[in-house]
Amino acid sequence: LGATIPADAPDDPWGAEKRATGSVDVGVLCGALLPAATSAQLLQRVETLVARPVDPRIGVALEGLLRAVPFTSNGARGNLATIFDAVGRLALRDPRFVGLVATLDTDWDVRPAQKEWMFKRWAKVQEAIDRHWPTVPRVDDRSTLAELLASLEDEPAAPDTVDDLIARVLADPHEDAPRLVLLDALLEAQDPRGELMALQLRGVDRERQDALIAEHGTTWLGDIAPFVRVTRWRLGFPDAGEVEVRHPRDLTRIATHPLWRAFSEIQVDGDKVDVLGPLFDHVAPTLRGLGSFGPLLATMVPGRPWPALRRLEVRVTARLAAEALAAHPLPALQVLSVFGDDLTWLSQAVWLPHLR
Repeated sequence: LGATIPADAPDDPWGAEKRATGSVDVGVLCGALLPAATSAQLLQRVETLVARPVDPRIGVALEGLLRAVPFTSNGARGNLATIFDAVGRLALRDPRFVGLVATLDTDWDVRPAQKEWMFKRWAKVQEAIDRHWPTVPRVDDRSTLAELLASLEDEPAAPDTVDDLIARVLADPHEDAPRLVLLDALLEAQDPRGELMALQLRGVDRERQDALIAEHGTTWLGDIAPFVRVTRWRLGFPDAGEVEVRHPRDLTRIATHPLWRAFSEIQVDGDKVDVLGPLFDHVAPTLRGLGSFGPLLATMVPGRPWPALRRLEVRVTARLAAEALAAHPLPALQVLSVFGDDLTWLSQAVWLPHLR
């Protein structure tokens, strides 16, 4: 990689690239991948390289980054996951990553709990890589590798659009790393949502945050705006809200709207909960908090998985509903608010030991 960097390379190659996209040789960018001023800057650089036409120098740089472990704290696991996934996308065009997991133990010199998480998270990516390359191409030198990769390349990947970046946020709504990449793009475009995200990230100027939400919130909510009153925004996206859908026909256009996945908590109208089944199916994999003052919610929690649900507020008035709820696995449940005349069924709940 170093041998490919020309002597007249700019002192700030990534700054030059930002000012004029495509103006800096990819080898120069790879050589300047580290250090980065912020984690968001590093993640944006990684995404930029992965979006470039295939080049063996990109593989060299990202393998080096993967081995270097640029983030080691628990709070930065989202950043590591973003890097892992980016490497996974690159590896579909570069076979150097086949079987890489067997060589990472020495490089990943971090505390045991963090190493365990890293290997578990990387295993998902490694499995996809190894499945994509059932046989490992034999490559004896750099020119052969370049020829091989060139033969795999179709069209150069188009730069990510804002819609692409938003889709990544909603695909992994509890991780901050995709939001930080989006934040950079929005600030560069002078988008007001980027201003809101920056203010919320720093935890400052609540008055300005409220003004931005009041002016643009309905636009950001799009089709779901008439059916939810947002009570909390987090890093530019709705995070908690009260949902009210009065008729099943309303669900035909909004039940599976991608933006529902941004909500970590929802409160639902007590009288019409029974029409929300399709919405619950959509949000159940990621929702962390759910509540209703009416009795119908207790009948709708069983029958669908809630792997991330931490808080549940529910009224239980029927014995059959109570028994079904008690027997339904809620592996992440920590906080329960339950109302009803007979709560003896709680002692049989399979999730009771998890409660705080």
